[in-house]
Amino acid sequence: MSLRLCFTTLVLYAVCISNIQAQGYFDDDETVTCGALEFQCDERCLPRSLFCNNIFDCEDKTDENYCSSVSYQSQCPSNWLKCSSQNKCIPENWICNGFKDCSYNNDENSCSPADLARESLDESAPKKNLIKWFLRRRKSGSTTNKWGHELPRTAVALFLGDRDFFVQNKTMEEMSYELSIQLLSRDGHVRKKDLASFIHALLVTCIDPRDFHGKDLVSELRRKVEDSATTTNPFDILALCNAGDKMTEKDVERITAAYNNRSRPFWIDNQAMATIALACIYNTSDFAIDERSLIDMEKDLKKRQFRNGTVENIKTTALVVQVKRNLYVVI
Repeated sequence: MSLRLCFTTLVLYAVCISNIQAQGYFDDDETVTCGALEFQCDERCLPRSLFCNNIFDCEDKTDENYCSSVSYQSQCPSNWLKCSSQNKCIPENWICNGFKDCSYNNDENSCSPADLARESLDESAPKKNLIKWFLRRRKSGSTTNKWGHELPRTAVALFLGDRDFFVQNKTMEEMSYELSIQLLSRDGHVRKKDLASFIHALLVTCIDPRDFHGKDLVSELRRKVEDSATTTNPFDILALCNAGDKMTEKDVERITAAYNNRSRPFWIDNQAMATIALACIYNTSDFAIDERSLIDMEKDLKKRQFRNGTVENIKTTALVVQVKRNLYVVI
């Protein structure tokens, strides 16, 4: 079956990595390998935007101590590079990463094809850490509950994080089996929000949500959306859109209402999700949606970002960044 997920691979796995690192889930005895756009800080990887931003993010203050006050005689930390004619040190993994971190570009001069290949390998480090984290929490001794109650989210995260790993080592087969058991055990009593999550998980495990053991889960979610007397969660509309359900002008109105509803908890989160859902409709439906509306939504969300790119908390930041990625894909 065709998978038409409007999420973007890079951002979703980055969201997962961000949450994992921020909550300290990586084991202390494991070596953390940072990507070419990250730096190591207290046994975790942080994005380059937090380096030399006048805020101490590392306990040892290495993210700020070597930005502009390193004397010519001073030494950089082990395996770091001192920028020529500049009082600054940068992490070794930033050398030949495609970004000019030194004013005179000595971090990017004389880069060989092998260096460029290393850059590509470095970019896979967060992906590897993500997979390792999930696999450590898989219950190997269990037969029917290896992945736990967060299985729908886990399935989507693993699929988007590394599709080849997900498909090739029987992970997808195992998860599709457990998803079926979890859904069937509920005997049809699934909340609207959970149903949207299950539909996304079924899509990535190649199970048709319109024919799940004879049940049309997409039509069931559509019925729940139509019967709802409250403001619709844009995540529900996104699930319907990704499942190929026919989008309507009423769906656009629901998304717009959710975007403008300032009284809802986690308002910025809902604004971001509403923008992603509208981008999905823009990309898959026949009727016209003014792309300027999407651009204005993205600009509105961007205004809420702090100077270092964050918005409120790490979850909200991830959603806002995801909006930008989705609009880059569809517009």
